[in-house]
Amino acid sequence: MGMGGGDQHVRQIMDLGFSEQDANTALGQFPNVEQAIDWLLTRGQLPIPYAVAATPMEGVQKTTSGRSKEEEDLQRALAESMRDSTPSAAPAGQLLPSREDEEVSKAIEASMMDQTSQGIDMHTFEPLNPHERKRVSDLPVGLKNVGNTCYVNSLFQTYFKLPHIRHAVLSFRAPSDEKLKEEVSAAQDDELKKSLVLRRHASIKLVKELQMLFACMMYGTRKYGNPTSVLKALVDDTGRPIQIGDQKDVGEFNLNFLDRLDEGLQAGEHDDLDENQYVVVREAPSDMAVDGAPVAADTKSKDGLVKRSFFGEMTEVRSAPESDGSVCTQESTVEFGQINLNLGHGDVYSSWDAFNHTTLEGYITPGGNVTTARSDSWLKSIPPVLLLQLQRVSYDAAKQSLVKLHDRFTFEKTLYIDRFLESNKAEASLLRERLEGLRVEHKELEDAFNRFKDYEGSHASLDDILRKTGSFFQTQLTPSGVPAVSAHPHPSRIGLLGKPAHSIESAINIIRDYLTVVSCEMAMLNTKLAQLKQTMDVMFAHMQNKPYQLHSVLVHDGVAGSGHYWAFIFDQEKATWHRYNDAHVSEVSEETVWKESVGGYANTSAYCLIYVDPSWHPAIMDKQESSVMAELMAKVEADSQKLEEEIKQYDEALEKKRLAEVEKENKQLEQRASTFLNKVLERTNTAKQQAKGDHPCFTLGEVSDARLINFAVFLLKVNKEPLMEYFVADTTYREVTGEQRSLAQAPRNAPWMEKLDKLLESSRSQIIYEPTSAEEYADKQQTYTIIVQEAQLLLHGLHALCNQQLDAALRYFCYALSLPLPALFSHAKELHSNAQLTLVELTECALRCYQQGTVRDALTAASMAVTFANVLLPRDQPLFHRIAQDLVEVLELIQQSPTAAEDLQAEAAQVTLTLTCPPEPFPADTSIAQRLGLPPLDPFYFDFNKYDEGTKEGSLFVSLSNARRHATPMLENIAARVRAPASPVVPSL
Repeated sequence: MGMGGGDQHVRQIMDLGFSEQDANTALGQFPNVEQAIDWLLTRGQLPIPYAVAATPMEGVQKTTSGRSKEEEDLQRALAESMRDSTPSAAPAGQLLPSREDEEVSKAIEASMMDQTSQGIDMHTFEPLNPHERKRVSDLPVGLKNVGNTCYVNSLFQTYFKLPHIRHAVLSFRAPSDEKLKEEVSAAQDDELKKSLVLRRHASIKLVKELQMLFACMMYGTRKYGNPTSVLKALVDDTGRPIQIGDQKDVGEFNLNFLDRLDEGLQAGEHDDLDENQYVVVREAPSDMAVDGAPVAADTKSKDGLVKRSFFGEMTEVRSAPESDGSVCTQESTVEFGQINLNLGHGDVYSSWDAFNHTTLEGYITPGGNVTTARSDSWLKSIPPVLLLQLQRVSYDAAKQSLVKLHDRFTFEKTLYIDRFLESNKAEASLLRERLEGLRVEHKELEDAFNRFKDYEGSHASLDDILRKTGSFFQTQLTPSGVPAVSAHPHPSRIGLLGKPAHSIESAINIIRDYLTVVSCEMAMLNTKLAQLKQTMDVMFAHMQNKPYQLHSVLVHDGVAGSGHYWAFIFDQEKATWHRYNDAHVSEVSEETVWKESVGGYANTSAYCLIYVDPSWHPAIMDKQESSVMAELMAKVEADSQKLEEEIKQYDEALEKKRLAEVEKENKQLEQRASTFLNKVLERTNTAKQQAKGDHPCFTLGEVSDARLINFAVFLLKVNKEPLMEYFVADTTYREVTGEQRSLAQAPRNAPWMEKLDKLLESSRSQIIYEPTSAEEYADKQQTYTIIVQEAQLLLHGLHALCNQQLDAALRYFCYALSLPLPALFSHAKELHSNAQLTLVELTECALRCYQQGTVRDALTAASMAVTFANVLLPRDQPLFHRIAQDLVEVLELIQQSPTAAEDLQAEAAQVTLTLTCPPEPFPADTSIAQRLGLPPLDPFYFDFNKYDEGTKEGSLFVSLSNARRHATPMLENIAARVRAPASPVVPSL
């Protein structure tokens, strides 16, 4: 028809995701767009070996696709239930999964990416470590996911674990290349025949690639096989390669794969199979259709192993009333490859029974009567492999999207199909009829019980309602039997005015009687239900002569249109279950299989069950003495040797890298140890030079006390050279290694310390790892800390004095004098020993200056006296009280002086406040420097690099030297000016 349907119709179909060629083909057969779409949706969607068309029966009202409406709905849902996990943006008009499903799908994909992205070569998607590619003993081989092929891997693993299929593939011998070339040459003049020959050759190549894959899975040493070559060899019915990445339907893939597999197997030779036994030739019915296209009458259909393994025959009987009251019955034999099960029935037996016994609406009898027909199907011949397809995807009209059904669906490990066999039709029909009656009775009993259990739709049981009502009335009675009345009633004490107690008691008795009757009725119904259920369960218990064992469970984790596939497969020999999840195969418990398969567990559930006749599991020897196996084994062994070589090269590269790192580390350790030793020797010599006074920086400031330089020099000055050597070594160790722990805490067996020991031994150097006396070392640290603090206070005092901040300067000096060690300077010691006399003199000086009219000098002397008093005198001493009294008097006179400026009066008031109101005490662990707001100082941090000619001016040593040099005369100046009444109090620099 071409574009006979119009561009608009073609575009409408293409908007649903179909190609232009598909749209034209559909419109060429059906004039109506909706009919064309239905045909496209339902054709070739069976997820099993072949979409076999049954011989059409008269009387069924068909749609344009040749199926009844019910069949079309079922097939449409089945097609969607087999969609692959590849998410894609749907064109306009196409059904999309719901938002919740999309979010779940994204979470699953993100989780899978997180699990597989570590340690993987992102170009080949192979583990970087070849040890991870090696087969784990006692575990089957997995299959690599080569791009949205998890569903393919599940099918391949399922077929591989079927002994007959595996054996047929492994024993396959392809025709010679010469024979294949002859076939191509003979078909050169006939394009149709040529295309069929080329397709047949592609099928042969498919079997050869699958043979190699199966051999590697059987005997190889790799953890997983690579199905890429198999997938590249797969073609469709027209001979065109199938793009696996674009494949959206598991069933369509399976159909093409098994079709080509069967074609390839029939084209080859087998070492131990009788060709006549393997291949049965029969004439195909002229009206048989494949994908809607009629097959020529002279076409021959060959029943090979694939066909005989997956296909059986079913007798279908359809009966319907004619308009005259007679019953029309039609019987036919149809071929089947799968059983489609609806989840609504809850279990495999009930769903299969519903599949076999259905009603057909709109059935047209031979007499032309449109009515409802009954269809009953019975198994006539049974394939050794049964595929049960679960309808897991449905269309949600409310959401206008496809949704995955997570309903719980139970199935058996051993399935007895006796009740479905035509040979048992007579007995099974009687039992079915009786079972149907029991089901009706069970439904009636269940409805009756539910009317009690969910009374009037209240979600509450009637017996519970009566029990609580009786309890309510009982609480309305007081212990004396009189109705309770309260100003603020409680639910248990409502009370009814004017109602005597006996009326309430009467109501309680009536409710109690009803409760007894209701409880008995519910118990009786519950008992009948249990008995009836038991009777129904054992109805077919005696019919267990035809068992099928659960072989494989194909599982989908995700939502409609997206997710991940894997398979649970039962190992018949070891009686264990394995999870085949692409490259990862693991043994799992039977409990895990059921938990993740029956539904209701997250988004994981089975979508296909594969049962196998247990007699179809013979002990087949796959490895045989033949030219085919010899060639296969040679390739497998070559691949195994290649893997071993990869492992060897990987291990050698790792060892080489490790040795290089060890060598590099040894060089670094040796360099570090050498650097450490050189620095220790250099710094020890520097400290000794500084202690002698011949260091260049001693030319500045005329330093006579070198203890201020650093802790090392201090230790030398107090004749503790061993402690100095430990201090220098410990400081250098922390600097070189970057560690917090001390040299004494360093492990002696550490590689670095071993290198250091060898280096010290070779250089004959003595490094003390631990102080000779830890207590003495700690004591010297404390002493040096105080010395540095004193120097810091003097330095800040000098800075304040230079800026005419006499109060602050005196405060720093006084705090320096208050430290628990003798002062560094002789004049400071003298000032400290005469502190009380100096304080008295300052107080008298303040009074004398006020009397002489020099108010500012009086305020300065009083302020300095207050500083001395607050720092040097405890407040509970009588001297402090006497001095404080005199100072307060002077300060009050200054505040009241008519000649004093307002700023002087305010300053006098502030000084008075510091004397009369002592400052809040500092915490016990607060240092003097912290109390004065000085920056933190680490007395043991010493940068030896500062002591060179280029940076002498900025050294801490020079600054402290200047502080000492200037502080002493300043203190002397203050004392002298205080003692001389005629001299001004304010010193000058």
